Amino acid sequence: MRIDVYSDISCPWCYLAVRNLRAATAQYGEERVEVLAHPCQIDGENPDRPVPVLEFLGRKYGPDRARRMSEEVTVAGAGLGVRFANEKALAVNTVHAHRLLWMTGREYGWRVRADVEENLFAEWFVHGGNVTDAEVLVRCAVAAGVAPARAERLVASDEYLAAVRARIAETRVECAAVPVVVFDRSTRIEHYQSSSRYLTALLAAAPTEVSGSERS
Repeated sequence: MRIDVYSDISCPWCYLAVRNLRAATAQYGEERVEVLAHPCQIDGENPDRPVPVLEFLGRKYGPDRARRMSEEVTVAGAGLGVRFANEKALAVNTVHAHRLLWMTGREYGWRVRADVEENLFAEWFVHGGNVTDAEVLVRCAVAAGVAPARAERLVASDEYLAAVRARIAETRVECAAVPVVVFDRSTRIEHYQSSSRYLTALLAAAPTEVSGSERS
């Protein structure tokens, strides 16, 4: 089954949603799905330099709302084993992280790509890493099984940059917000959802198994 996922590394709810989706596909059978990930940038290519996340969100939504948003996602993350550290997280332009994910998905497959994505999310939201930094990007890739030389060559270049930017422009039209998960090109699930909700959607969208007697 094809599963289309729209998300951004800068989105904490995407972090949790992708985790839940991975748990659902593990129950359903990862060998029975193919995940196609689509890059999104909820803030475009802003900021142009690293800014503390709470400061960035405070400018965007106001300090009180930014604090409530941080508290809400921190509580939700604790239930999934994610220890958000938004007080030290850095808001950055995610286009180069998306380039890394784009390459990984095409050259290593969706499972390795999913592991790289998990590492990037953890760098941003848990470790306070700068996911525009070449060393951080390479580390996230290599930890997931990408060859060091390939990761280094990617981050030192503009490879895939035009393609990623073009796809991001398209996803802005396709999605007003992220995360979005589409099962079998038909069942569209928006916003953060539990693993059980994703599993229910998987089962509902799954093709009906036909027995040998019915085929004959």
